[in-house]
Amino acid sequence: MKKLITILILVVSSNSIFAQTCTKADTENVPGVWKPGIKSTISLSGADLIKAKSVTPIADNMMRPGFEVPKGLEATYFSAYLGFNNNLGNNLAQYYYINRFNHFMCYNNQVTRNPDSQIILRITFNDPGIIFSRDVLPGEWQENEKDHFGWLDNFPDQKNGIIYTKATPDSAQFTRQPDRWLLTYDGKLPYAYVTRLEYLQKRKEKLDKSYIKENELTKSIYPIRPKAEQEKEKAEVLQKYKDEAAKGYGDWTNRYLQNYQTDEQKQEVYLKSNAENYQKSIRAVDNLLKMPEKELQKTAIVSDLGEFTAFSNEGDVGAHILIKENPEYYNSKLPKAVPQVIFVTLTRYDGSSKPNYITVYNEIMSRLDLEKLKGLLGK
Repeated sequence: MKKLITILILVVSSNSIFAQTCTKADTENVPGVWKPGIKSTISLSGADLIKAKSVTPIADNMMRPGFEVPKGLEATYFSAYLGFNNNLGNNLAQYYYINRFNHFMCYNNQVTRNPDSQIILRITFNDPGIIFSRDVLPGEWQENEKDHFGWLDNFPDQKNGIIYTKATPDSAQFTRQPDRWLLTYDGKLPYAYVTRLEYLQKRKEKLDKSYIKENELTKSIYPIRPKAEQEKEKAEVLQKYKDEAAKGYGDWTNRYLQNYQTDEQKQEVYLKSNAENYQKSIRAVDNLLKMPEKELQKTAIVSDLGEFTAFSNEGDVGAHILIKENPEYYNSKLPKAVPQVIFVTLTRYDGSSKPNYITVYNEIMSRLDLEKLKGLLGK
C-alpha cells in the first residue's frame, strides 16, 4: 500500500513539474510563418479562370518570397475567383489576392493563433465596387440597378492613374486605419462625380417612389373593411367590456369609445402622416433646386446623418462625396478576366501598433509595387 501511495505521489509531482503555464512570452516567441489560407473560392471557369490564375501569382510573388514573418505572428495567403460582377456595368470577372497577419494568444493555457487579423492586404481585380458601397438616397434600389450612387470619404489624391483614397475610420471599427489605392488607366476613371442637380433630381424621383410604396404599405396594414364588419367588431368589444364590468373588473366602455376609430379614420391618420413627411422632404429638395446653376453643378456632398435638408462639405461628420459608375471607362473588347481596374486596401487595426506588426507594415509597403500592378491593366 505504501508503495502504491509513493507511486501516486511521484506521478502527481511529475505532472506538476512538467505542466506549463502559457505566458505572453510564449506567444511572442512562436516562430513567424507563412501558411496557405482558406481554400480558394472558384466561381470562374474556362479561359476566364486560366487568365485570373495567371494574375494572382504576380501579386503573391511580389509579397511573399524572402518575406520573413516576425516572431509571434502567423501570415496567411490565398486567392479567390468570385465570378462576374453583375452589380456594376462592367460585368467583368472579379478575383482577389489576400494576406492576413495574426498574432498568438493564450487560450485554455495553450499558445493559440488569435482569429482577429490585425493587418490585412487585399488586392482586388476588376471590382471598383468596394468604393460604390453605400446608397444614401431614401427608399430601396432595384436589384442590380446600374445608376446607383457610391461614395468617397474625401476627394482622393490622383497621380498617373494611381488614386489614393483617404478614408475615415470605419463606424464599426473606430481603430481601423486603411490605406486604399485605386489603379486605373491613365487619364480615365471608372467613376464620375455626381452633381448636386443630379442628386436632387434622383432624390425627388426616389421620394416619389417611396411615397407611393409607403401609402401602399399603409393601406395593406390598415385595410378598410365593409361597414357591417366594423360595426360587428365594435359591438362585440362593447359587449365584452359590459360583461367584464358586470363581473366587477371595471368599465372600459367609455375609454374604448373615446379612442375608437373606424378603418377609414385609422387609415386617414397614417396617410396624412405619410403626406406630411413627404411634403417636408420635397420642400427641402425644391428649395435647393432654386440655387444658381453654378451651385447646382458642384459635386454633391451628402451626410448620412439625419434627414437631408442641405448639402455638406468635405470633412464634415457623416459627409460623403457622391460618385457614380462610368461605363465608358471599360474596354468591352477585352476578355472579361483581363484586369481593367485594381483596388488595393491595406488595413491596420488597433493591435497593429506592436513592433512586430510595424515591421510587417513597413515590409508590405516596401514590396507593394503599385506601378507593377498598374502595368497589368488591359493585358
